[in-house]
This record gives sequence, C-alpha cells and structure tokens, in this order.
Amino acid sequence: MLPLFVYGSLVDPAILARVCRRRVGAFPTEPATLSDHRRVYVAGAWYPTVVKCCGRRVDGLLIDGLDRDCMRRLGEYEGPEYETRARLVVGARRGKVTARVFIARPGVRLLHQDWDPEGWAEARGRLLRNGGRAADA
Repeated sequence: MLPLFVYGSLVDPAILARVCRRRVGAFPTEPATLSDHRRVYVAGAWYPTVVKCCGRRVDGLLIDGLDRDCMRRLGEYEGPEYETRARLVVGARRGKVTARVFIARPGVRLLHQDWDPEGWAEARGRLLRNGGRAADA
C-alpha cells in the first residue's frame, strides 16, 4: 500500500493516533515535501487542502504502515469533500516516492489564501484549554 502524505491537522501525532485508534508513534513517519502545490483554506473551514501552484511547496509527513481500517477512519475524518490522489512527494530519507494525498474534490469551494499552520496550532490550543469552546472566556 502506498504511504500517505499529510500536510494539515494529521501532522499532529496525537490527532493521527486518535483518528486511527492507535498509540502515538504507531506508524513510521518521515518529513516530506509536495512540490508545485500550496496549502489553502477550504471555504468556511479552519482546515486546508492543497492545490497545484508552480514553484510553491507544501511541507508535511509521509506515513507508512496504515492498514485499511485506519485509511477508512482517516477518510471519515477528512469527510466527503476529500478524496485521495496519488502524488509524487520527496521524503527526507527515501527521496522521490508516490504517495496518497487527501485533496478536496472538484467543486469544493476554496479560499485562495495560504493556510496558516501556526495559527491553526494556536487555535487548537485555545480550543483544548477551553474544553472545546471556540472562544476564550
């Protein structure tokens, strides 16, 4: 089975573990890059997708060892607006490799504004501190 390249919330090992119902660190990972793409927001959402963009790159992780059950759970987590597509990525250790990537389906409305991973991590931290409530009390 092809490795999975992740670039958004699934880069967080705790989120990946929770979604797959495995322990943190259960899957081998390595830093990787998807060339000629950029991360943008899905309209009305806090999460990203990737779109083709010559000369840009998206940093993320390659994940190996995902079984069918975990991929099913990841598909449910990503939701019906995403599908997996094969893309060539460059792993820090293994170099060029074909990997599956969750990408928004055609027709999903996007904001052509770069997704801010640091802003997402900050917002996630606020949500966790506030018991899942969106705003600081």
